[in-house]
Amino acid sequence: MKIDVRRIFEIEGEREDFCFELDLSETEIWSHKPLTKPVKIEGCVKNRSSIVTLAYKASGDLHTFCDRCLVEFDDSIDLDFEYTLVRELQDVDAQNEINAQLSAKLFESLKTSRNLKEELMRRQQEALLELARRILACYGTERERKTYGGL
Repeated sequence: MKIDVRRIFEIEGEREDFCFELDLSETEIWSHKPLTKPVKIEGCVKNRSSIVTLAYKASGDLHTFCDRCLVEFDDSIDLDFEYTLVRELQDVDAQNEINAQLSAKLFESLKTSRNLKEELMRRQQEALLELARRILACYGTERERKTYGGL
């Protein structure tokens, strides 16, 4: 998709909304292709007080697995992005630095999301183990009751 931003740069208050789907099914992340369905991209390019910004939201379904226990799970992703656009680059190194920062931000967002899911799964497993121990302490064999009875 292409947007003619020249018009937006020239007219203060100008805005162009966009919405499309992006097929990333062949994109590998950590040796896995987790985006099996198209990702929906919604956003706008706007000129507000002569500052042109591109803001969009990427949302879709993620199919992946836990790195620790290899259990597959589905989840949804909703990531927000915002960039300030310029008419021309003054310094290629500065643009490379901006690109590196944006890539790091995306990677950190995905990593944080994965860490939260792993923590949730760990807590669920601990709760199930505790429940099993309590059941054995009450209803298990004599040996199991002695072993887990101190809970």
